[in-house]
Amino acid sequence: MTITIGHFHNVRFLFVRFTEAALQTITNIECKCDFFLINRKPNAIVEESILIDAIAIHAEDWVEVFGLDAEAIHDAIDLASVTLMRQHAIGDGNPMTAWHDDIIDELDIAAYILTGGLGHGENKIVLVMGTRKDEDSIIRELEEYAVKNGGEKWTEV
Repeated sequence: MTITIGHFHNVRFLFVRFTEAALQTITNIECKCDFFLINRKPNAIVEESILIDAIAIHAEDWVEVFGLDAEAIHDAIDLASVTLMRQHAIGDGNPMTAWHDDIIDELDIAAYILTGGLGHGENKIVLVMGTRKDEDSIIRELEEYAVKNGGEKWTEV
């Protein structure tokens, strides 16, 4: 499992590639976090239902989805949050969810994520569902954007 930690404008970003070990990390996390989910994997909504449930449970404020099937994954997180009794009905906003089908380019995704997104939490988890190449590409964009804009190099742990 790859875990990379970065700081940018007093916000801590934790970048995790989705694996069973990552699911354990999310499940056992001590603090609530906002999530950015970047999907590069066809059929992810069917194959990653456990991840969707974990996000619905552990999101502090916002879950923002990018990439393939972003709207459907957003809807699945809303449904999971009702099923898991975080909210009474879809749209109650616990957690709030959004999808971004207008932000496709990895540089644009990185720039958006590093604004902190819609949530106000100090901790952000960035998850990529896809290949190792997808993960490497996105983390490289995030780190390069952060460094170009006054941030530090990120640390892999």
